[in-house]
Amino acid sequence: MKKMLAMLLALVMALSLTGGLAQTVTLAPEELTTAPDAGGLRELRKSSSQIRAAAFPETADEVSIKDGVYTITTQGVTITLELPFGWIGFTQDLKQQMVEYLQYFEDPRALVEALVASSINLLALEAGSDAQMMVFSEVNAASSLFMDLADADMYEMALGMYQQSAGEGVDITGEVIGDMNFIRSLELGEGYEYVVYFTMIGGARIGFELLPHGTEVTEAEEEILVDLIAATTLT
Repeated sequence: MKKMLAMLLALVMALSLTGGLAQTVTLAPEELTTAPDAGGLRELRKSSSQIRAAAFPETADEVSIKDGVYTITTQGVTITLELPFGWIGFTQDLKQQMVEYLQYFEDPRALVEALVASSINLLALEAGSDAQMMVFSEVNAASSLFMDLADADMYEMALGMYQQSAGEGVDITGEVIGDMNFIRSLELGEGYEYVVYFTMIGGARIGFELLPHGTEVTEAEEEILVDLIAATTLT
């Protein structure tokens, strides 16, 4: 897929999960038309870094978690959502989720640093599965140009541009979920599929990405992602 913006950086670090989630997670460079490639999170193993900052990783996100509802304000947009049963979410706010991070990860700091560097606002993992979902946000040239995909003309122009710039094997379509216009991209990572839905609001691009348990995105797995998006509010 034609890149319109490079990923801030490619992360090469290691992290292993402990406790109830017996799988690994990874981060890899983003194909800009969609999102950060969640497949990279799966390959993170234990960090071997010898030099660590004393302070916790800093985030610009404002995070509130109450009764299972995540409210994240980022890039001027407030995202409010509740994860499906059996999923657990990790935000950039390590201070607020220290217990959860320590229960599931051997190196919480490394993961949070990866989330912050990659503009991933929420990483959601399914217990007993390799499946993962991500919510990400960014302001880039495209989001600054199209501003808000609620505008029908902007939506059609943005969709056409992304379809025209799509590479081989990338399927980009327009989807309406609830009353919001989204661009859907199904594409291949290194030996696996992943699907991304994103929109633009207030000059920011907000995306939702699913990396499946297996190598292909199943209808049932994508339905989980779509249901999550449908129940999410963006203001």
